[in-house]
Amino acid sequence: MRGSIQIAKCFGIPVLVHWSFLLLGVFVVYVGKSKNADWGNIAVFGLFVLALFFCVILHEFGHALSAKYYGVNTRDITILPIGGMARLDKLPEKPFQEFVVAVAGPAVNVVIFVVLSLFLSIFYDIHLTFRELMTSEVEEIIIDPKINFLITLIQANLWLVVFNMIPAFPMDGGRVFRALLAMQIGRTQATRIAAFFGQAISMAFFVYALMPLFKDLLPDTTMIGEYLNSIKWQFQPVLSLISIFIFYNARSEYKHVRMDEILSRHTISNILRTHFTRLKTSDLVQTAASEMKKGNESNFLVFDDDDLLRGLLQDDDVLDSVKNKDYNALVMTYMTTNFQRAKPFDSIREVYYKMLNSGQYLTPVMNGDELIGVVDMAMLQNFIASHEKVS
Repeated sequence: MRGSIQIAKCFGIPVLVHWSFLLLGVFVVYVGKSKNADWGNIAVFGLFVLALFFCVILHEFGHALSAKYYGVNTRDITILPIGGMARLDKLPEKPFQEFVVAVAGPAVNVVIFVVLSLFLSIFYDIHLTFRELMTSEVEEIIIDPKINFLITLIQANLWLVVFNMIPAFPMDGGRVFRALLAMQIGRTQATRIAAFFGQAISMAFFVYALMPLFKDLLPDTTMIGEYLNSIKWQFQPVLSLISIFIFYNARSEYKHVRMDEILSRHTISNILRTHFTRLKTSDLVQTAASEMKKGNESNFLVFDDDDLLRGLLQDDDVLDSVKNKDYNALVMTYMTTNFQRAKPFDSIREVYYKMLNSGQYLTPVMNGDELIGVVDMAMLQNFIASHEKVS
């Protein structure tokens, strides 16, 4: 994600922090000062926020590692002010697999909840009821700030489970809902229904988050006043941002799944290009650079003197030679020899994701041992764009 920096890499998965996460520091100071807290307490609050987001990272690794079990890789995990996001290369193929991947994140928070609760029980002999954890009653029972820190973290993980399992697609609960529906009616139709419910719930969240700003417009009755005071109804900016995120991504993911279905119905034979520039291993890289300047092609197949396909020379390879000022280098010096091939009846979806994940921008299409054409990333993206307009 743009504007993110990598802070760690675990199990081969980069962990990124988006620049907007820094706004939480401002939020921590603002909340602390609004409650007249000293800098020591503000620092403890900041430490709690970091501990909570460490739990969020573990939550996202629950998704990522369960997806890996089913052969789905995770590009990265990004931490945002409103939570975390694991970007999978693709959706798990079977609805049950998606169900497991969706549940795995909240399951991690359940494990954290149990471990911390056992820690309090064993080392501090503190046993709290579910009612106490779900309300503020515990604040009247515990005085020790270290124990309060742990209890608040336990409560936060419990609320993470509850909140994430709300069936507001694409939150975890919404994905569970979609997976269960997909077992009966297929993924595309299930996604359409889940996205509708997700957007409806997000709109309810948004209204609930903003209504306190307009509560003075509500009828001035004793019953309404007592109710608002009892629930301590206040403007919730984080919830409003989450609701916007849910609304936008529900629609976006439905379009993505719909496009996947369309791509699966078309084969490479529908779009392959039969005319393309053929480079020789003995050509200079300058030859490729000259072809690129014409603007027609930027990635090339490379053949040996016996006209056998030996590799690919992509625009990144040409740029590397320019950076190295290796103007007289042979194409064979910079070409890629490890590349994927496609068959004419492979689905466009399959080839597109293979190219996307491997960073290969040009794929030769083979009918047995015969080269019959090529597909490049620009062609695939144009195909997708043209169908997005009518889908």
